[in-house]
Amino acid sequence: MFIVVQPTVSNCCTLLQLEDFKMEGRTTSNRHSVDILIRFRGTMVAMEVDGPMHFTANRPYRRLGRTVLRDRMLAGQGLRVVSIPWFEWAECKGDQARQEYLLRKLEVAVARPGRRA
Repeated sequence: MFIVVQPTVSNCCTLLQLEDFKMEGRTTSNRHSVDILIRFRGTMVAMEVDGPMHFTANRPYRRLGRTVLRDRMLAGQGLRVVSIPWFEWAECKGDQARQEYLLRKLEVAVARPGRRA
């Protein structure tokens, strides 16, 4: 199931006409690769499509320490971080719901400095 999530998130970025995004983008320090690097409303955002290996095995799913550390390191490089958990993405039914979900996540990321969306 997870294998198809990253391409569908990228496709959703295209449908939203988000022009400045790159799959498997590199941070400016070249230290990290992110699933999708995007400029949204003038702010650089690292969008990570997080599959089951980033969470505890049972509900309620909790992010693992290595995922929290990754996001802190990305934020330390001046990026806003958006996490797209596989289980939240699976709840979005259809293109319209997915587009609304991504826009909400991006809006939160650029509106709240230092906060993960």
